[in-house]
Amino acid sequence: ETIVTPIKSNELSGPAIRPAYSVLSSRKFMEQTGRAMPFWQIALQDYLDKVSYLKLQGGIEGGPK
Repeated sequence: ETIVTPIKSNELSGPAIRPAYSVLSSRKFMEQTGRAMPFWQIALQDYLDKVSYLKLQGGIEGGPK
């Protein structure tokens, strides 16, 4: 059994110096696709809807056949 003990980021001894605040940029996605990235809540709901649809169609293992 593995025991996981939580620690704070500043207690890590990693080789990289991490910024105090960083944000994932969607600039490259917008440049490549010409579209804005959807809010994560909308993207998650779209994914869940697609998975549910595929299960109903028997296209995902575990769904009705």
